[in-house]
Amino acid sequence: MKEVSDLEGKHVSVCLITYNHASFIRRAIDGVLNQKISFSFELIIADDYSTDGTREILLEYKNRYPNVIHLLLQNRNVGPSQNWLDLITTPKSKYIAYFEGDDYWIDSSKLQVQFDALENNEGFSLCTHNAITFVDGKKNLDYVNAGVRPVNTFNDVLMCNSFPSSSFFYRNNLLTSRDYRLLREALVGDWPLQLLLLRYGKMCYINNCYSVYNIHSGSSWAVSKQLVKINNIIVIYHFFISNMLINSEEIEIARNCIAGNYRAILSWKIDAGESLFFRDILNVFKYSKIYQLNDLMLLVKSLVPSRLKRKFKYNMSFLVSK
Repeated sequence: MKEVSDLEGKHVSVCLITYNHASFIRRAIDGVLNQKISFSFELIIADDYSTDGTREILLEYKNRYPNVIHLLLQNRNVGPSQNWLDLITTPKSKYIAYFEGDDYWIDSSKLQVQFDALENNEGFSLCTHNAITFVDGKKNLDYVNAGVRPVNTFNDVLMCNSFPSSSFFYRNNLLTSRDYRLLREALVGDWPLQLLLLRYGKMCYINNCYSVYNIHSGSSWAVSKQLVKINNIIVIYHFFISNMLINSEEIEIARNCIAGNYRAILSWKIDAGESLFFRDILNVFKYSKIYQLNDLMLLVKSLVPSRLKRKFKYNMSFLVSK
């Protein structure tokens, strides 16, 4: 891996992760270089041994902007987790702005707005914003739903991971060695990163679309089936409960979210005409509060097609008798 040097004294390090993003990487880099800012910055790009021409494009930009761009070039494919950790642990700057090579920034004021937000409020450890979502090149809805508050806490983000990674701007040097070990063990990195940072302050959310979030056939989440996605979220919640030293209130939030995702699995299976969903019903009950059981029974019964009502009624009566 090529060593990064001359990183001292910068206010902001823009950390860009990439792997086989030849079709997207120029737009990603140009969005950074077009920023209008009043502070010093650098662009650190970590490439996980791309084979589609991405690396050649990176070297081209490095030659054009040698004092701004620094490259972390893996000499073999180390995987997204290791490449990401190598990237975000490199900067010595006060702040880190992170995004992925198939996303890009669309507003030249993005970095300045986020820099000012954290400079003017020591209580914020992280700043995010909205993004425009593109699905296979076609504009979709905004990434963040309407009504999200401008200030968010650990519990807010624990309940819903709803902020695009292309918007992350956070204080560097907050995380401990234990935090980084957790990030290494997690199934995904961006959601746990938000939560770990929220142990040290709150999140400032700006409801402006400063970037584009791309969902395409090569996106890490897009390649998964819907059920796999939901199951992965459940796995992540279990990881939070087991590893993140969360208190009883936070455990309750996580368990209710697990129940909600099992309800989503149940609904998906019923819509798909599957009948093997009894275990999902058990999991909905297992992770829900006792006083919610009647409501859950009514909800689940309402989802079942008429042809399965009789079988479902038998299963529910067995469950209640327990």
